[in-house]
Amino acid sequence: MSTLPTDIQDIPVTQIVPDKVNLRESMENAKAQGAEFDELSNSIFMNQKARGRGLINPILLRHGYDENTGERVEGVWYLVDGMQRLSAYKRLNEKHPGEGFDNIPAIVNDTLRTDEDVMIAQLTANVVRVKTTGSQIRKVVLRLSETPDPATGRKRSGKQLAAIFGWDPSRISQILKLRNLTDSCKAAFENETVPANVMEQIARLPQVHQDDFLKLYLEGEDDDRKSIGVRIDQFLEKLKKDWQAEPDKGPVFKCRPAKVINQLWAEIQEVGQDAHPFMKRTRIEMLKWMGQIDDETLAEKQKKRGKKKLVQDAEAAMEIIQQAEDAQARLAELQAQIGQLESQQSN
Repeated sequence: MSTLPTDIQDIPVTQIVPDKVNLRESMENAKAQGAEFDELSNSIFMNQKARGRGLINPILLRHGYDENTGERVEGVWYLVDGMQRLSAYKRLNEKHPGEGFDNIPAIVNDTLRTDEDVMIAQLTANVVRVKTTGSQIRKVVLRLSETPDPATGRKRSGKQLAAIFGWDPSRISQILKLRNLTDSCKAAFENETVPANVMEQIARLPQVHQDDFLKLYLEGEDDDRKSIGVRIDQFLEKLKKDWQAEPDKGPVFKCRPAKVINQLWAEIQEVGQDAHPFMKRTRIEMLKWMGQIDDETLAEKQKKRGKKKLVQDAEAAMEIIQQAEDAQARLAELQAQIGQLESQQSN
């Protein structure tokens, strides 16, 4: 058994048993089978892989004791608080033996001697857990995305943030779009005057349209607010169709193959975001590269478009010439017929 900093210890999960005074459900109950438990387990798993420590908040234990003699029983700990975390560790240890889930970070508090002490500790631990709002969680993600990782000195990638929170990287990507809000929308998000999930939807829009949808939500009826996500989906689809219907108004956006993008991302991760030349480009330059509309490719597209136009013009000209030749031939035939009629009349 190793000892972690301060008073946190690594305790074997097999040596921990529920305290007889236990306010939390056991591992076998329905809650331990639900989405909340799965999310907790996934978060612990990702943290263990990324940081070598699955729990930030250790569980609370007290030493086991013999009820008859009151003496301490070595190798046995009673769980005071942290049933769900312990349950997650036990399940992960079953699924991933030898991968760091056999021991769990814990604080051992032997001042909890009576059943009353344990109940008070458990009640306090559960009551003080204030529900965190969606906006607060997203603000933490955004703050961490701008804060250098102490281990590397570089800003955390979306993948690293996903590991910390135990989320899918696409979820982190959606939250990070909040950085692109207009000033008015940022204020609404910071002040929590609009639900965080609504602000995520608005963040999907080009900035030129964000304030309009913010106003629609703030000043609209209940139906307008409830349907804001659908309205944004429909608006984005319309923008896409309008762009596709009028390709001559700008360069065609065609995303580079995923293999090429993944290769670039791997290079960035290897040398660091601050050192890679791609990260020194402007946002517009990055978008032009992603859409294969960089200057060289754009020039080639314009060249091909110009060549196609020349071919079309040449074909049209050939058609006009052919029509003119046909007309001249017809005119010659008519002139010959007129000459024959005049000759017959004179005879």
